[in-house]
Amino acid sequence: MPVRPFVVVASLALVPGLASCEGSGKAVSTPSSTPSSATTSLKPSKPAGTQIGHYKDIVLSRSLELRFDDDPVNKRAVDGDLGFLGEIKAHRISPLPGSTRGGYQVCRDRTGQSKTLSFKAVTVGRSVCVITESGLVGLLKVRQFQYGHRDDRGILRFDLTVWQGPA
Repeated sequence: MPVRPFVVVASLALVPGLASCEGSGKAVSTPSSTPSSATTSLKPSKPAGTQIGHYKDIVLSRSLELRFDDDPVNKRAVDGDLGFLGEIKAHRISPLPGSTRGGYQVCRDRTGQSKTLSFKAVTVGRSVCVITESGLVGLLKVRQFQYGHRDDRGILRFDLTVWQGPA
């Protein structure tokens, strides 16, 4: 019997390294599981304005980033939706005026095109709106902020609410 050669093709997806999280952040509710890439659609799976998660006491150390749609309490990403570097960075980010109460509609309508927020604008009690590159809308309520004088120092502690953005 003749032998027939065959080829096996395999693929492997690599995820950038993740750093550990400090603090005792606890998810009040967690986002639904992410569908596999074979079934992922470009349209959001939930209607705009649907709350995806509310997270208490997230700690983000300087030089790290987090993703709003992938366990923002515990995981840190290399290329995330919110980063604490020399400034606070995001796809779109805006602080809210002191007396303005944040929510989905407020953040969606008031978040400008700025990609950074100066550390001088971040104060305890301040609300900050973020819109991610994928369209998620987030509201941060700053609980603690220490800038630090070196890249590996500093801490941003906050509560986070995330909503599905418009399609």
